[in-house]
Amino acid sequence: MKKYLILIPMIILISTTLVDVTQGLAPQDWKLQSPIKSEIISEKTLLIIGETTEINFRAFPRHTGFLPNNTTMKIQLPEGIDLVSGDLLWNGTLTEQGNSLKIRIKANKEGNFQIIGFVISYVDGGHFGQANYLKICSGESRFKSFIICNKDRIEKTLFHPVTFILIGVFTLAMSFLTDKCRRLLRIIGIVFIVFGLLYYPHYIRQSVRQVPLTLIE
Repeated sequence: MKKYLILIPMIILISTTLVDVTQGLAPQDWKLQSPIKSEIISEKTLLIIGETTEINFRAFPRHTGFLPNNTTMKIQLPEGIDLVSGDLLWNGTLTEQGNSLKIRIKANKEGNFQIIGFVISYVDGGHFGQANYLKICSGESRFKSFIICNKDRIEKTLFHPVTFILIGVFTLAMSFLTDKCRRLLRIIGIVFIVFGLLYYPHYIRQSVRQVPLTLIE
């Protein structure tokens, strides 16, 4: 039975991959319908406390000739992240080449932070927008920042319905490969699979993110 324990790391790897895939299953029609594309990137996402990095938030039109003249771009920094230089807010006309909002930030404490870049345009009495999320982790060392960054991912993987289903399948498979506790293993396997299937719709609903329209006031 010990030789089958090598399958456990494979289950964790598969679970992590499937978790990453299913994160994108939540409906985000507001993003697909927006005629503006945007992205937010950083020089570094793993910081040592006190270290600085540049954040670049870019927005540009999806269609040629569409240049809304009342467009606002804003970067929202969480507590624990300080602005070193640059402006957090821009308003003007979107160009064909796109517009950039560049800032330099630093972390003043250890943690896992989320920076939000939000762009919104007002056209013909209506408005549309797009939000982008950037995760920055900081710690006393680069290695600790890495651990902090992946701790959240590991927790999501462990409590993801796909993980429960895979554990159930693995347990059922083990029941056919051993004579010990065969009935108990099958019951445990079925319980994990059923729980994962029932929990999955709830997990997807909880993963839906609403657009933070209050970011721009």
